[in-house]
Parts: sequence; structure tokens; C-alpha cells
Amino acid sequence: MAYVPREVLEAPLQPLADSPTEKYYTEWRVFTSRLGLPDSEKLDNVGLERLEGYCLLDARALPGEAGCDSVIASEYEQEKPAIRERLALYHYYRARRGALLRLGDGARIALAMRGGDAYTGYTLRVETEPGSRAELLLVDTQLQEGLKTYRITIRVSEGSMLELSHLVAHQTGAAVYGLLEAQLDGGSRLVYRAGGRPGEMTRTRLEATLGGEHARIDAVLGYAADKSRRGDIITNVTHLAPRTVSYVSGKGLARDEAKLVLRGISRVTRSAPWSTAKTEMHVLVAGEKAKGRSVPMLEIYTGDVEEAGHSASATMILEDVLFYAATRGLSRDELLGLMERGMIERTGLLEVAEILGLF
Repeated sequence: MAYVPREVLEAPLQPLADSPTEKYYTEWRVFTSRLGLPDSEKLDNVGLERLEGYCLLDARALPGEAGCDSVIASEYEQEKPAIRERLALYHYYRARRGALLRLGDGARIALAMRGGDAYTGYTLRVETEPGSRAELLLVDTQLQEGLKTYRITIRVSEGSMLELSHLVAHQTGAAVYGLLEAQLDGGSRLVYRAGGRPGEMTRTRLEATLGGEHARIDAVLGYAADKSRRGDIITNVTHLAPRTVSYVSGKGLARDEAKLVLRGISRVTRSAPWSTAKTEMHVLVAGEKAKGRSVPMLEIYTGDVEEAGHSASATMILEDVLFYAATRGLSRDELLGLMERGMIERTGLLEVAEILGLF
């Protein structure tokens, strides 16, 4: 069993309760029961070689010679996380060192973050060159009943654009904790597409800071949870500079005995007048035992806002809809299967998942 520092065990699971009625949206016991796992010896077989048009990298093999055009890889050691959560601190101690990827203009990378049979941890920093345009596909798998944690810090430099696609493929017995932190400079843009299937407990959190004027983030999420899967998907955006823009759109489906939570905050500070912040979270629920939560929030601290708005819903799929589909030759499972595919397809990740044999 791996040693767990006292500082980790004494840290809070999270600083504050999630709501007055439900203390934690994340099932933290799924993580805490696995903190002492040794390092994995057997990793997922992802098969990235099936993808075409990407330079293929394995996060387990980094840092090292990337061998990709417009990419420089070097060693990287993370700083202690500002987020006071037990799993964030746990990751810091178990996976302190990782890789720094500098992406130049035209870089197109597919990066495998493979899960394992015990514990795997990944630390990564991604930086774009000023004025460049780059694409990064994260293939985030946990196909075994292990524990995986990762922390990715991103710097989208001035005038550059990063398209970040995040494919989530976790099996029903998997526990995955992911933290992404993005800093956007002036005139930069981050397009974040994320979706797939959570595991026994999958918690993914994106913290994006729009720190330069005219910085912009577009986030599209699509998740499907069946059986006893649980997903807590968080997207927080903070506007620090004037004339910044954020659009966050999340949709999901929870069926059987699954639980899916889509939530996040769009925060416009006093230093960010004339900004636009829009967020929407919608979850469909199928079955009496399934649970869905959608929790978007707006925090506006300036009276000069270009546009701001949010919407949310967690809606039961009516039996009338299922009956109508049956009269048209679609069984309940077939209809829900189509809806699951639709949730993931909206992110553009379904084709990649099928090529890799993950869905």
C-alpha cells in the first residue's frame, strides 16, 4: 500500500457544502477508499494508432522526445494547488512531476492519459505560442477498477487559439479525479469540447480565467451516464479583463441508477466591464432511480455588462415519449441509446470514441 501523508488525510474533501439539501454532489468515499493503492502495473490498451491526422503521444512516456512538428516537450514540476481539496493535494504528492508541452502553430496532438489496475497520476502543463493555432485531443480512459488523478494547467498565450477536445471513457468501477486550470491572455481563445461516460465516480473540474482583454472561451459538454455511473462535471469561468466572452453549454443523460451533475459558475468581476457571460446546463433523466442535477450560476459584480444569462433544467423523460417511440418501432433501450449517442455527438467526440473502440 502507498503511503498517504497526514496533510492529505487532514485536508477537507472540499471547502464548502454544495447545497443546503445535498452536502456533496461528488461521492467522495469512492476516492478516499482507494488512496493507499500502489502504482499501476497494467495500463489500458487505448490503440491511438487508429487515429489519423494527429501526432500521437502517450502521457505516460512524457517528458521525452515528442517527435511532433511544432511541439516541444520538457520536464515540469507543479506548484501546490490553490484549491483546498483532499484529492487535489493527494495528486500533488503522488504525481508532482510531469511534462510541459509547448504547442506552436499547426500542432495537432492526440494524447493518451491511460488508466490502470491500481493508481495512475498525470501532471501536464500546456502552453501555446503567441499568435498560433493548435489542437489537442485528450483521450482520458480508465478501463479498469483503479484510481486515476490528473492536473492539467493551460496557458493560451496572446492572440492564440487552442482547440481542446476531452474524451472521457471510464468503466463502471473506475474512480477518476481531474482538475484543469486554464489562463487566457489578451485576444486568445479556448474551444473546450468534453464528453463521454463517467465511471463509478468521475469528477472533472475546469477552472478558466479570462485574464486579457478580448479573451474568449467556448465550452460544449455532452455526457451520458447509465447503470450505476456517477459524474460530477464542473465548469467555472472568471472574467478578469474587459470585453471578455464566455459561452458554456452542457447537456447530459442519466438513466438506470446513474447520477449526473452538470454545474458551474460564470463570474464577471468589477475589472471586466462590457463582457459577455452565458451558461446553460440541461440534464435528461430516464428511470425512477436515476438522478440528474443542473446547477449553473451567474455572479455579476459590474453594472456594465454586454450580455449575461443562464438556464437550467433536469427533466424526466415521460413514459408517453417512450410509448410513442415504441409505436414507431423503437424500444426503450434503443431510444435511450440514440439519446446517449446524441449527447456525446454534440461535442464532436463520438467518431473518435468509435474509432478507438471505446463506445
